[in-house]
Amino acid sequence: MLLLLLLQLQLQLPQLPRLTSSSWSPPLKNMMAEISSRGPITCTIGCPETLENYTGGVYKDLSGDKSPDHDIEVTGYGTENGVDYWHVRNSWGVYWGEQGWFRIVRGVDNLGIESQECSWAVPTKVW
Repeated sequence: MLLLLLLQLQLQLPQLPRLTSSSWSPPLKNMMAEISSRGPITCTIGCPETLENYTGGVYKDLSGDKSPDHDIEVTGYGTENGVDYWHVRNSWGVYWGEQGWFRIVRGVDNLGIESQECSWAVPTKVW
């Protein structure tokens, strides 16, 4: 009886897409295109103490730190007062930054965000 119920439930489940992972050393326009077409990407950045103390605004590191220390999720991009930025979700909780998010200057490879590895998933076909 249980097996019959499980088979019935399995038949009612929607088909899920298969995924392939991709990584690349991202030119700026590739990052923007991927975010625009399929959503957030995960990138590796440097993590200086000034980032740990970030409380808001468009962040710009002046130390030149690009060591691949920390993974973040880049969810979008924008411009504020003529400054281009990436919109990023961090993993440090809502008490950090802008409710767990931060904006980092875009177009100058700050913290290595535009030159280090980024990863994403691309749906290929349905099972």
